[in-house]
Amino acid sequence: MTIRLVSVTENNWRAICALSVGPNQINTIETNQDSLLEAAYDQSHNWHPFGLYHKETLVGFTMIGAFDTDEQTIWLDRLMIDQNYQGKTYGHQAIKAIISYIHQHYVINAILLSVHAHNHQAITFYEKHMFSNTQKIDPENNELIFKRHYTD
Repeated sequence: MTIRLVSVTENNWRAICALSVGPNQINTIETNQDSLLEAAYDQSHNWHPFGLYHKETLVGFTMIGAFDTDEQTIWLDRLMIDQNYQGKTYGHQAIKAIISYIHQHYVINAILLSVHAHNHQAITFYEKHMFSNTQKIDPENNELIFKRHYTD
């Protein structure tokens, strides 16, 4: 199974906005609408939003940015799989595709992300993919910061 990152365009933004997480996940991630607005109007972080596709099917959304040239870090700010596609390994394939994309397009030492402290499912997921809890809190959203060091 291969997941592709496809830039958000006038052709797919509505479908991306229509993606949703399950009812028990609503308070753990920003909406895709909020993410697209942030990407469009918060120029300070140079966000790059992408639809996540399996073949021609849109299964999720991700957004990366806030590249720090001094620290050589980048934020994986959003990763969501639509509730209809969860539990089918799309998330695992998506994180691999995102990490691969980042390594192809950026010179980095680490990838950063933040997670709600009570989102144990996401924490376990990211730990399986070599992200570790830095024991720091993101001041923008009061979430735990996780870090994955670059390895060849």
